[in-house]
Amino acid sequence: MNVGAVNGFGGVVNLSVSGLPAGATGTFNPTSVTGTGSSTLTVTTTSGTTVGSSTVTITASSGTLVHTATVTLAVTASGGTSGQVISIDFVGQDVPMAATEVAGIVARSNWNNAIGANSSTPLGLVDGTGSASGATVAWSSNGVWQTPIGDQAGNARMMKGYLDTGNTTTTVVNVAGLPTNAAGYSVYVYMDGENGGAVRTGVYQISGAGIATTTITVMDGANANFSGAFVQGNNSVGNYAVFTINATGFTLTATPGTPSDGYPRAPVNGIQILAN
Repeated sequence: MNVGAVNGFGGVVNLSVSGLPAGATGTFNPTSVTGTGSSTLTVTTTSGTTVGSSTVTITASSGTLVHTATVTLAVTASGGTSGQVISIDFVGQDVPMAATEVAGIVARSNWNNAIGANSSTPLGLVDGTGSASGATVAWSSNGVWQTPIGDQAGNARMMKGYLDTGNTTTTVVNVAGLPTNAAGYSVYVYMDGENGGAVRTGVYQISGAGIATTTITVMDGANANFSGAFVQGNNSVGNYAVFTINATGFTLTATPGTPSDGYPRAPVNGIQILAN
């Protein structure tokens, strides 16, 4: 953080930070600057820190003089080795991802391209190293669509295309054959649809043998297409949700809730399955 001075200012500038996610702390070294100078902000996270992007505000004050600056803090899951992650991109009306493209909250390459609105046979899945995982995915939806964001490799390409519902239909995704993992899995579900100025609500549910059925409602905000920041939704506006399971397979359903424009939708752009 660089502090400049004008008109001969030489006072003590005290620095503070706000807007950090739960479980994160921020410290400045040094904590203040006299006149001009710089200070380094270090953000420390823990295993309980909320994953996602936050807007952090840095405040510099000297008496009655106050100035602020904002930065984006991105917190991702540690996730162990790449082989412990399986990533699925529902291509929609976009183009398939290259094996080298890195995307997701759990930033990984070797995404599996699930093409089309429905699968006639289950798709075999590779893990984060590109090796066969033994798991499969099958899906059915009303159709496919895409948001109007630019097609760029990585996160934008993963979030651009998606499985789409109709007004009264439900998208179903079945994953089977996951390796047995005593600590279970975290399942990241990405969702962002083309809804213009409307607010639309999707109801996402995960279930299956040995799984306590869990439902998370996520709202797709008005005029809020994916811009590079992942925001976790849980009965709130967001573009991804996280489920925890301890099983070798699961069923994900996406059902439209009540929208503000009369067109219910519940998009599914991608899924990542992370061994805990």
